[in-house]
Amino acid sequence: MVKVIRGGTLVDGTGKEPIKDCMVVIEGSTIVAVGKENEMEIPKEAVIIETDHKVVMPGLIDAELHLMGEKTEPPVPLQRVTGGSIPLRAIRAAVDARNLLYAGYTAIRDLGSYSSTSAIALKRAIEEGTVQGPRIMAAIWLNSTSSPLIESQVISKEWLSASSAWHPPIDGVVECIRAVRQAISDGADLIKIMTTGGTMKKESPKAAARPTWTIEEIRAIVTESHRLGVRVAAHAVAGKGIRNAIEGGVDTIEHGFHADREDFRMMVERNIILVPTLSAVYRMSKSETLPSYVVERAKKQLQQGLKGVKKALKAGVMIASGSDQPFEQGAENALELELLVKAGMTEMKAIKAATKIGAKAWGDDENVIGTVEEGKLADIIIVNGNPCKDIKILQDKENIGLVMKGGEIIVNRGVETS
Repeated sequence: MVKVIRGGTLVDGTGKEPIKDCMVVIEGSTIVAVGKENEMEIPKEAVIIETDHKVVMPGLIDAELHLMGEKTEPPVPLQRVTGGSIPLRAIRAAVDARNLLYAGYTAIRDLGSYSSTSAIALKRAIEEGTVQGPRIMAAIWLNSTSSPLIESQVISKEWLSASSAWHPPIDGVVECIRAVRQAISDGADLIKIMTTGGTMKKESPKAAARPTWTIEEIRAIVTESHRLGVRVAAHAVAGKGIRNAIEGGVDTIEHGFHADREDFRMMVERNIILVPTLSAVYRMSKSETLPSYVVERAKKQLQQGLKGVKKALKAGVMIASGSDQPFEQGAENALELELLVKAGMTEMKAIKAATKIGAKAWGDDENVIGTVEEGKLADIIIVNGNPCKDIKILQDKENIGLVMKGGEIIVNRGVETS
């Protein structure tokens, strides 16, 4: 079936100037033509999607989240990772995936959910049509070294030992290589490591600056992952752990709140993408249930993160949008875009961070998602209002008039078709 989107303003995700009175022609799952309406012919028997006074843009990509199956932030931090059965979490995660899609997110990177293979199973259920959801790139964590630094404000050492969300303890180059092979055999699309601890432990936050892995271990993980065609994402917050991740050759740096100018220079040199996850610390800074010391550190972390994004932009670092959201998910994930604008991005650059650059972080080697261009998959949203003028409108799913994934209309909130 041929579909034609016409009449609206196209924001194609590349960062180019919008095209008014656009036309996008879709055959099956693929975009076959893009241009101005008055310069193109409408194929016979096409389904027409009228988009006057609306914005046509690529589906959004969240490059860093966690389908944990959690309802809300708990009053007791450890409850987040110990409360709720695996079947209950799986059902909630499936609902969250559907909600993300309905809010305009057509692709996501899950960098660690409630069990080591849960996101992989959900991805397969979506691909076979059992449930609705975005395209998923599912990671398996290889973070459980014997280092104590991986504990955070919400994860106890005891839980790590018992949980299937983390790989068993890994130490040394040989074990790292073996773990990568096992993870990929288990279906991982992506390897996730933590090269620093967190900064919200009750002890001194300076612990986050100490690296968890040796650089030889990181290089072993990256080399073997790349040999097998899989990317590596690194949780890296501060200090030597960030530099080790960069020198070790990872593909994306998650958080990077305390990265310095030299770190950013090296990231540009190596084409490493930064996923700042500002909204994670923003939410923590507004919490009424987390311990007061966590809230205060989150406030400082947010300011540091905002400054860091400004430095990264000045250095020319590629930045992708990632919410680091583990709770109920949907349009609220787009808070990250508002914060990227606050950090110094234009609205257009923030959109690019959640589309074209998000696709690079997602692992789009074949260049098939992330922009509305000829030859790309038709992952498209139609927005009531103009996010180039007000990025916050993407945080309300009612402003997402239509969601299309692979040429299929998933949800239509009043967009005229004929």
